[in-house]
Amino acid sequence: MKQVEGSAEVYERYIDPRAGAAEKQGDDGAESILSNLDDAGLMRRFMSSPAGIATLLDPKWKAKRHLIHISRAAAKCVLTPGSRLIVNVPPAHGKSMIFGKWLIVWALMMRPAMRVIYTSYEQAIANDWGRRVRDVFLNNDLTTKIRPDKAGVTDWETTDGGGMIST
Repeated sequence: MKQVEGSAEVYERYIDPRAGAAEKQGDDGAESILSNLDDAGLMRRFMSSPAGIATLLDPKWKAKRHLIHISRAAAKCVLTPGSRLIVNVPPAHGKSMIFGKWLIVWALMMRPAMRVIYTSYEQAIANDWGRRVRDVFLNNDLTTKIRPDKAGVTDWETTDGGGMIST
């Protein structure tokens, strides 16, 4: 932690490539940044949308304006019962990454008992996205945990009874 003008605190952050988790360097060594977000006042920012989670956990993910907008709309849709969302964006503009990975991660962090079904025209594609989402939970220190006895690629569960089926 460093002192800056106005007595604000700034944390040095680094990415541990072996664990895939964003971490904070403290006086006592490295700690998971996710467990310390409340201390830094960042929890609301990162948990407000799937784009926030992606920014925190994936150093390769770039928060482009259209993806942030889509991410916020998708988050609002998940939290509003009966709502629908139509996204019309050209191929290769990040829709699959937002909807296929980060929206599901965000939703399961917000509501760990939620059940998600990922469907695709091909089982291999569904398996790939199921694996990507599951691996985010397995490789990072998140509040939502995967049951070790139910952690398959196509069907896995959280310790709170939620989870994901890929078909």
